[in-house]
Amino acid sequence: MFAVAGGDFRKSVLGGVNYGRDSDSIATMAGSIAGGLNGIENIPSDWLSDIEKASRRDFSESADKLSGIARAIGKKDAEKTRATLSARETLFAN
Repeated sequence: MFAVAGGDFRKSVLGGVNYGRDSDSIATMAGSIAGGLNGIENIPSDWLSDIEKASRRDFSESADKLSGIARAIGKKDAEKTRATLSARETLFAN
């Protein structure tokens, strides 16, 4: 649904909700992808406010925590890659 909606958050969610079948899951996944790739500023503010109130969750805080975790994982992965490349250069230097 995300692809069909061209990445647009509102169209992704509404398309998912109106698709039928397992519409709540489809809308949730499409909205999550659209929100994750396009940023919280692309989620309609009235939707976000209602969802945060109903779920008792601050999504900005959650996004900040998840972003920090992703950066830490990326940093560790880059360090491992550099170490692997250095070991290969040493191994094949002669």
